[in-house]
Amino acid sequence: NWGLANSIIDGVTKIVNEYGRIIVLEDDLVTSPYFLKFMNEGLTMYENEDKVASIHGYIYPIDNLPNTFFIKGADCWGWATWKRAWDIFESNGEKILDELKSRRLEKEADFNNSYGFTQMLKDQIKGKNNSWAIRWAYAMHKKDRFCIYPKDSKVQNIGFGKDATHCSGVNIYQTEL
Repeated sequence: NWGLANSIIDGVTKIVNEYGRIIVLEDDLVTSPYFLKFMNEGLTMYENEDKVASIHGYIYPIDNLPNTFFIKGADCWGWATWKRAWDIFESNGEKILDELKSRRLEKEADFNNSYGFTQMLKDQIKGKNNSWAIRWAYAMHKKDRFCIYPKDSKVQNIGFGKDATHCSGVNIYQTEL
């Protein structure tokens, strides 16, 4: 067990280098019957579209969304990508933070200060969390890459609670599949 970040980074790197693409699920995710179809169709449809970095299976429970839509960055609860996008991944959090600061992108990357992604990156740098995902999201954000999302979540995270390693408490983002 290398820990979350090292395991994901190593595993994704090995698979995309061998197969050119990957679908990633962690052990605390349950997928809908439509998850793989959504991932595979996205991998095929956007394979040669450099601006699209990944396909994501989870979406917050929000009403009135289009069937699919794009958000700058990337995400981690059930996703897929190609080697071309993973090659942009930057594992050095300090390097990412320095570039975000120099380009004055922190507010934008925090979705207009609505979520503390920059603080999460700073915490990763200090060793307070073991997030590979914040580095993935920011690497894509700084390169102006997008993630496609579904209207209805294809993923449910069951990894919250008192025994959870990374997510204690209640999952306020719970979705129905």
